[in-house]
Amino acid sequence: MENENGKILAVIPARGGSKGLPGKNIIPLNGKPLIYWTIKAAQDALCVDRIFVSTDDRRIADTAKQFNAEVPWLRPPELADDASSVIDAVKYDVTRFRDTENYNPEYILLLQPTSPLRTDKDIDGAFALLKEKNAGAVVSVAECRTHPYIMKVLDAGKKVHDFMEIPLDARKMNRQNFPQVHALNGALYLIKTELFLRNETFLVPDATVGYEMPPERSVDIDTEFDLITASVFMSGRNGIKREGVR
Repeated sequence: MENENGKILAVIPARGGSKGLPGKNIIPLNGKPLIYWTIKAAQDALCVDRIFVSTDDRRIADTAKQFNAEVPWLRPPELADDASSVIDAVKYDVTRFRDTENYNPEYILLLQPTSPLRTDKDIDGAFALLKEKNAGAVVSVAECRTHPYIMKVLDAGKKVHDFMEIPLDARKMNRQNFPQVHALNGALYLIKTELFLRNETFLVPDATVGYEMPPERSVDIDTEFDLITASVFMSGRNGIKREGVR
């Protein structure tokens, strides 16, 4: 759906290779391939115009097409190995859209399929925040569950050291009084296309604002444990009672 505030191309990057969880982009999650949940969120978002899956894998491409996402080409091998970056792949795809279709989206929305709990409301909310703040980019963040003030490192002799320099006044604080900190949760990256192409990053200093998401929508699937966690949250969200879950 083309919106009045500029065209948004949603790009879903889905390489075929995965070391931690083989085939994870199409692994089943609550009865659907993992990538389905991201395609569905993008389809339901009011601000998204087109949904493109960037992949080198024919099985992922066929699955994406089954759910009406666009896969007009496969990613070239040099942009799909372990050393390749999402940045280079997106640059390639945006350039190819311009060259083959004269399609020039005003914004690029990167949606990783490993964040299946992000919703269409998050996508539209991030776009609304970008417009409200007159920002160049938005990234999704979640409050850190472990504060960096209490993180430690072990040296070669197993002695414990602070991970970072901690202010003296903070050493006397209760944890609940620590300053709030956030981390990227990987769920969405929205940026003006020209800003992305010029800086070759989705996070441009002084031009990027953070869209806050709760932990129950911030699961990033990299392991089987993450997959189980996402399934539990998703089942609860859909009102499905599972044995052993309260």
